[in-house]
Amino acid sequence: MSIEGAAVSLGATLVSLAFAALVFKQWLSRRKPYQLAWSIGLALYALAAFAQFWAEAYGWDVGVYKMYYLVAAPLVAVLGIGSTLLVERRVGLGFAVYAAIVFVGFVLAVAAATVNPDALKSSIPAGNAMPDA
Repeated sequence: MSIEGAAVSLGATLVSLAFAALVFKQWLSRRKPYQLAWSIGLALYALAAFAQFWAEAYGWDVGVYKMYYLVAAPLVAVLGIGSTLLVERRVGLGFAVYAAIVFVGFVLAVAAATVNPDALKSSIPAGNAMPDA
């Protein structure tokens, strides 16, 4: 836990929320699917950065750790869906369906995973807190 790390993570949360809101506003006026995907990806990044802020400020707990996993992992896919939709809509839609199916499995795996509370004592658990996942 560090004040500096918490400040950086909170800053990343706020900047990402601002960008997500701007891109979502563009989507509202233009209705381009890639803008919706990008705004969702940026919002996921904001949630992941907020989880990191929370962990830096107050320490990790099981709920925050699992939430971080659930939002940090798919955000790259969602941003990639937006880029793919920009280039080739049909392929982007297929990628979106595929990613949604994989994400459902991922949610089930994370929900069922046991968390090693001892691994959460470090400021960055390094992905080893869910040994059976």
